[in-house]
Amino acid sequence: MGATPIHADAALPAVEPVTALRVVGRNVELLLSPAQASFTLGGAASPEVDVTLDGDGVSRLHVILQRKGPKLRVLDQRSTNGTYYRDRFDPDFELAPGDVFEVTRRIKLIALDEHLRLLRPRLQWALGLRAHAAVDDALAAIATNEPILLAGPAWCEQRTLAEEIHRRSPFRARDFVTAPATFETRQEQDAKLEHAARGTLYLDLTGATDPLPNHFVSSLFAGAIRPIVVASTEAQAEKMIDSYARRLLVIKLPPLAARREDIPRLLDALILQAGMGKGQAEPAPLAALGDDNVAGLKAYDWPGNFADVRRAVPRLHALLTNGIKLRPAARALGLKSVSSLIEALHRINVHMRPSDDDADEIDDADGSSADPFRNDELLTPPDAPVA
Repeated sequence: MGATPIHADAALPAVEPVTALRVVGRNVELLLSPAQASFTLGGAASPEVDVTLDGDGVSRLHVILQRKGPKLRVLDQRSTNGTYYRDRFDPDFELAPGDVFEVTRRIKLIALDEHLRLLRPRLQWALGLRAHAAVDDALAAIATNEPILLAGPAWCEQRTLAEEIHRRSPFRARDFVTAPATFETRQEQDAKLEHAARGTLYLDLTGATDPLPNHFVSSLFAGAIRPIVVASTEAQAEKMIDSYARRLLVIKLPPLAARREDIPRLLDALILQAGMGKGQAEPAPLAALGDDNVAGLKAYDWPGNFADVRRAVPRLHALLTNGIKLRPAARALGLKSVSSLIEALHRINVHMRPSDDDADEIDDADGSSADPFRNDELLTPPDAPVA
């Protein structure tokens, strides 16, 4: 399916050109300069072809890609193992951003414009730094501009990801509208629908217990709005919005307990971000805490997912910018005692022992953060590290 808006609107931004092909399920991106009108693609090395695609069965010159407005026309060059589009052999077809085609039936490629390319790191952040297949499938679903379901446990970046999907969509000039899971009156429903017309409406059903009014749901799915729905499961979404849930393209967000190998890199990115622009020393990498503590962080279940990770960041940042020394770190946090910091770190499987210089009481602390898990700034996600 191509990236066709769910409604026609001359005020929407023009569709942007394809600027890259990505090998689905692999961390391989093939750049296509927007200034170049056509490209040769195949298994041969440059300069025999413009774009080299490694893989068994790829002909030396497999296809020619020609720009046709924002799309690419794909012309098979009598390749040995063929080119396929929409599950059938096709020697001549056009690609829009988000479309997928196959070279040799073994290699899938997804076409990306710059907005989809920028969205991809945020999907990695939410789905998995190495979850290339899931990320590419999500990109293809998002590019259709059809209604989306973000399914998964709470605090898995649902809101941030939905906002980024909107920001990279054809509806980005419109408001990102948030709807409640309950309404007092039909007038409230109509006002929210009118505000979201020709744009994106975000509907979080995670804590909902009663089905939404049929008038609101039927109007939401009438075609003038792009819904992004959040629910813990597909079954919960269907319970809240009935059969309309079956129209949703599903993107499943895993809990952090299923992404243990990502934890150190997520923490490193957020810890580095925490001190940016504040004149603070750059923190040491998380690895400075030692192998056992890094392993402990990976083993921790993070039941609050990203909310728990962000609550841990100030403590780890203070420790890593103060030479892994407890007393200076506790003072930087405004804590009244070293033991309160040790206790907070212990909760997330980081075990630190006080040195002889770490007297427990900190006389000059202001006590503003006596509870080391209270009043934390929720940092926005940086671009995901390259996996």
